[in-house]
Amino acid sequence: MPELEVREMAVADLVPYANNAKMHPREQIDQIAESISEFGNCDPIAVWHNEDGEAEIVEGHGRVMALKKLGIETAPVISLDHLTDEQRRAYTHVHNQTTLNSGFDYQTLVEDMDNLDMDWEALGFAEFMPKFDDDEEEPQDEENESVKLADRFGVAPFSVLDARKGDWADRKHQWMSLGIRSELGRGAAPGGHPCRLTVRGGVVARRLTYNIDASASAYRK
Repeated sequence: MPELEVREMAVADLVPYANNAKMHPREQIDQIAESISEFGNCDPIAVWHNEDGEAEIVEGHGRVMALKKLGIETAPVISLDHLTDEQRRAYTHVHNQTTLNSGFDYQTLVEDMDNLDMDWEALGFAEFMPKFDDDEEEPQDEENESVKLADRFGVAPFSVLDARKGDWADRKHQWMSLGIRSELGRGAAPGGHPCRLTVRGGVVARRLTYNIDASASAYRK
């Protein structure tokens, strides 16, 4: 195995690979930039020097775009010149794909996020965050408001939970026990079918994106 040496290079000298197929929308670049601002640029950019001596990016295109957005002029770089031209081109696609080939242990992730004071939505975890109807505002995080809403809803909505106390994870587990998964999208019930809010027994969850009918037999069909 080659020994990889990390060195600093000017961001302006890093050339994107013309056939990099990975898309980097502005939202993702903003999330990478937020991560770099919070933690620093912890991942070296991998490059390969072409016949013109240019440092072509093998992996790290999104990070380079985020660095430019932040106005950071240098980046840590590793050189993959031990690869052939064909290998480095293939590795770009392989690296892109293998990062997509696994998901999260959902419960472990949510529990750990619950105990970490981060702006998770800005860092790209919006799908794991509580969601509100477009025409509703998030209630103020005040103790008296939380008690009032918790009494009203029976099971406190996400909007009034204190994440640092672990309440969010408990509420998420209740949510998941009904078979609701965030990856199904807005307004989806188990199996991905649309559903309406009809919760009996005094438990109301109209502020949640997912409408839950805890007693609807249709979900069991």
